[in-house]
Amino acid sequence: MKFHLDAASEVPNYLQLEHQIKTACLHGKLKPGDQLPSIRALAKELSIAIITVKRAYDDLEKEKVIELRQGKGAFVREVKKTKLKHEAANQMEQELTVLLSHAQALGISKQEIKSILLKKLAEFKEEQDND
Repeated sequence: MKFHLDAASEVPNYLQLEHQIKTACLHGKLKPGDQLPSIRALAKELSIAIITVKRAYDDLEKEKVIELRQGKGAFVREVKKTKLKHEAANQMEQELTVLLSHAQALGISKQEIKSILLKKLAEFKEEQDND
């Protein structure tokens, strides 16, 4: 599986990587027992620091999404999809709260926010339909 990072994103690289791995698990692109790339290999592939991948892998291990085996690598664990969905929903709610606070501070109306959200949801649905 290929991972990619958005350099223009305000989301730190390690969080982008964690999100992609969780999403891949949720959609069955990564299955229990699948081996992830080594920390060094993934850091080189993404042109980021080794410590960035290490942080993502350590966080995912703490969340019991992956298992790190000394000398063998990182492996996907059996994860309940409902748990991943719940965590994703909580994260989304936190991020939306921050975005709405920014919008309010900038004087963006509720109607403008609703219009933007509906537009993005339509774009998202279109992308999902094309996958």
